Amino acid sequence: MTTLAHTNKQKHFSFDLILTYDYVFSSDHADKYRYGVVRHFVGHGVGRVFHADPVVQHFRNNDGGRMMLNQTFTIEPMLTIGSVNPVMWDDNWTVVTEDGSLSAQFEHTILITKDGAEILTQCSSGPARGS
Repeated sequence: MTTLAHTNKQKHFSFDLILTYDYVFSSDHADKYRYGVVRHFVGHGVGRVFHADPVVQHFRNNDGGRMMLNQTFTIEPMLTIGSVNPVMWDDNWTVVTEDGSLSAQFEHTILITKDGAEILTQCSSGPARGS
């Protein structure tokens, strides 16, 4: 189950559960393993303009609302084992953490259907379990 929230005024969304491959990653899971979630980067809607509303926050918050039928959006959290403060290199693309700690980022594109959330970027084989 994916929990999504929305504020009409700012069109910001958040979710407690991020679906990745065939298992669920949650902000609680990040907290459990003491991973940081970089708040500077967000997911976004996909439409006529690629980086469109809504803005999808990758951390728990108190925003409320719901996603709309046929809405397409991305989730793309950046997790780190150290600082959650990002530093962008001069190439305006590469991002590292302020303290140079290890980090990882992934992205999924999701479509809201009448039957629920469909992960459009679902891979037939996910990461190896226990690795």
